[in-house]
Amino acid sequence: MKKRLILTVVMSLFFLGIGALAFYVAVAAEGNAGVTLTKVFGGNSFGFTVAYPDGWLYSTQGQHTVVFMPGKETGAQLPSVIIKNLLSDKRGGSYKDVEAVIRDLENQLKLTPDAVIYGPDPFQYDKNGVTLSGRRCVAEYSLDKVKYKQSTIVVARSDGTLFHVWSYTAPAVSYDKYLPLAEAMLTAWEIKG
Repeated sequence: MKKRLILTVVMSLFFLGIGALAFYVAVAAEGNAGVTLTKVFGGNSFGFTVAYPDGWLYSTQGQHTVVFMPGKETGAQLPSVIIKNLLSDKRGGSYKDVEAVIRDLENQLKLTPDAVIYGPDPFQYDKNGVTLSGRRCVAEYSLDKVKYKQSTIVVARSDGTLFHVWSYTAPAVSYDKYLPLAEAMLTAWEIKG
């Protein structure tokens, strides 16, 4: 079971990007479909805020990734919301633009059985005076005989030096169950200018 959980998180963290740097903060907010987000993660120096629900826990991986998962549920097939920052090639990272980040995701997902990728479609982040352009895609794939569904958003900072990546992953059978919560977290994600 632990191996399956690790593999799920690894697939959700579809790329680490050498030189990646993450900045995280969270604020309490009420999200979509009446989902209440009461916990906060981070501090002012992290570059964005995000709120998450009571009962969920987070873990950081290195200095660039935070993984949110339900804390009371057990098992290897849990939903997760992952937020990370990747440096662009202008700052020593691996990615030239949003399309390069999406291509890397697509290439890694294609290594899994039965991978199907929808999109990418344009995505516009516009909140509190910060407007960033990016792409959104949805993927379905199998891992250890379990079908998963993943929604990923990649936006570039206006100066092109950093990519913000937000991803929601869950077993396909429970994807819709947790989708309102994931969308509430996406709505509460506030990138600082």
